[in-house]
Amino acid sequence: MAPYRLGDLLKFATTEPIPDNSLAHAYWSRTDVPNNFEVLAETVISTCTPICTDETIMHLRLGDALTTSYLKPPSPSEVQLALQERGLTDVTIMSAVHNGHADTWANQTAYVGELTEKVPFAILDFADHTTQPEVDADFCRMVNAKTFIEGRGGFSEKIRQTRCMLDHENLDLGFAGTLQFSSTPACVTETRKRAGG
Repeated sequence: MAPYRLGDLLKFATTEPIPDNSLAHAYWSRTDVPNNFEVLAETVISTCTPICTDETIMHLRLGDALTTSYLKPPSPSEVQLALQERGLTDVTIMSAVHNGHADTWANQTAYVGELTEKVPFAILDFADHTTQPEVDADFCRMVNAKTFIEGRGGFSEKIRQTRCMLDHENLDLGFAGTLQFSSTPACVTETRKRAGG
């Protein structure tokens, strides 16, 4: 079974089968326009189980991004510094292996090991699933968290844009980079720059 790539399914019209009970299917039943964040927000409201949570969640794209310069995530030391400078100690860091292969797993294992040492106060929730129910649940959890910290990549950007439509708080710690993955203008988010930055 092919991996359920929610980010790509929202970005591109596809002729591939989409699971009937999925968030992607619910989205495309409402529109024929990719990356329509107003529709995606409406889909989240109607599809996601409401989650009452005070979580602050940071999303990191790992996997192949660890060896791709324009997607490379912040180093564990940069994550540590950014969180400590802002007194953020109750944080969940979520990720999954994107486009995984043997080298990807080795790089990710090393990254996660260092991150565990640098931010022992954070909850690391690194998934190895690529099936529809789990991926949709992760997306819903991040969209509905109290606060979201965007990483690099289109999936993280979709979460931020959807949260903007829902008036949820996003924190900009400088991890998203300058690359825009959609033509939709970014909504205004709370920006907390690093000291001296």
